[in-house]
Amino acid sequence: PSWQVQQRWQIDAVEKIRLADGRFVTMLQIREPVSALIIACHAFETTKSATTWRKLTLSEVQMVVREAMQQWGRPLEIQTDHEGVYAGAGQNDFPTPFTLWLAGLHIAHCFSRKGTPTDQAQMERSQRTLGDMSWKDGQFTTLADLQAALDISRQRYNEELAVHAGLCHGEVPLQKTPWAIHTGRAFEPSLEVDLFDLLSVDHLLYERVFTRKIDQNGVLWLGSSTYYFKRPCRSMVVQARFLPEKRSFAFASDTGEVFDIQPAKGLSREDLTGE
Repeated sequence: PSWQVQQRWQIDAVEKIRLADGRFVTMLQIREPVSALIIACHAFETTKSATTWRKLTLSEVQMVVREAMQQWGRPLEIQTDHEGVYAGAGQNDFPTPFTLWLAGLHIAHCFSRKGTPTDQAQMERSQRTLGDMSWKDGQFTTLADLQAALDISRQRYNEELAVHAGLCHGEVPLQKTPWAIHTGRAFEPSLEVDLFDLLSVDHLLYERVFTRKIDQNGVLWLGSSTYYFKRPCRSMVVQARFLPEKRSFAFASDTGEVFDIQPAKGLSREDLTGE
C-alpha cells in the first residue's frame, strides 16, 4: 500500500488468552504498518464463564485509541475488521458510533476486506511476536502482570529489536523512522469535546440515503436508535435523509414525498464522545 508513515493505524484483537487462574483475556493491539510500530497493546479481562468470553465494548476500544492518540497523535485513518463494535450488525448500512466518533476527530474509518487476513498481515505477525515475547510462556496470575509484560515487550519491539516489517528492513522501528514518534495532529482527552467536529459527522451522514421498512408496530431503526410513526405509515418502505441544518432526519415515501421530519437521536457531541 502507498500509505505514508503514521497515516493509517490498524486495530485488531487477540481473544481467549488465559491467565493462570483460568480467566479469559482479550488483547487489543494498534499497529502502524509503514513504520512497523506497535502503537498500543492493552489487555482486558473478558471472562463470561469457565468456557466463554465476551467481546470488547465500544468504551474499551475508545479508551485504548484515546491513550494511543495522546502519546502518538491522531492518525488520518484507522483500519479495522468487521467486528460488531466497528461495523455493527451484518446488514446495517448506518455508520456505527465508532465510525461517527472517528469522523468527529477527522479520522477516516477503513475496513479490511472480509475473509482477507493479508489486509492486516503485519498485525497477525506482530501478534505472534508479542505472544512469544509476553504471554505464550508466561503464567500470569493477574491482569496487571500481563499488562506490565505487554508494555515492556512493546517498548522493546519499537526501540530495540531489528524488525523486517514495513520500512524497517532489519532495523529498529524508531531508529529507522524517528519522525514516526508523532503524527503531527495533537490529541488531549480532556479537550476532546472541544476538538470534536460535529460538522464532520453531519457531512458523513448527509452523503447517504437509508432505505428502511417501518414495521407493524410503527418502528424504524437507524443504527441503534428507534423512530416511531403513526398507524398509516406501518409497513411502508421509506427513505431517510439527514438534514444537517436541523440535525434531523426527513422520511420520504417511495415517490419522494417527505411525510415526516424527526430530530436525530444519539448523534449529539455528548452522545458520540461519551461525555
